[in-house]
Amino acid sequence: MEGFADDRGRVQVYRAEAPEAPLPKEPRATGYENYYYSQKLPGGGQENHRFEDLWNPIETVWPETVRALQAYPVQTSEIDQR
Repeated sequence: MEGFADDRGRVQVYRAEAPEAPLPKEPRATGYENYYYSQKLPGGGQENHRFEDLWNPIETVWPETVRALQAYPVQTSEIDQR
């Protein structure tokens, strides 16, 4: 999640119990450790890994993707012509 952090190394955390009040947190202080990505199972209990596993391949390459996009900026005039 470091690739999503601001210049202070923090990400905005939106808690389910208070989504209107985001908290700036260090990436290691969010997510799985607090079970934000956990899902209740129909038969009881909870799944703690499925959602994180879904995003892991995307998050892993995200910083590289952002750098690649920044290396080839699109001019506004190019977008207007489409």
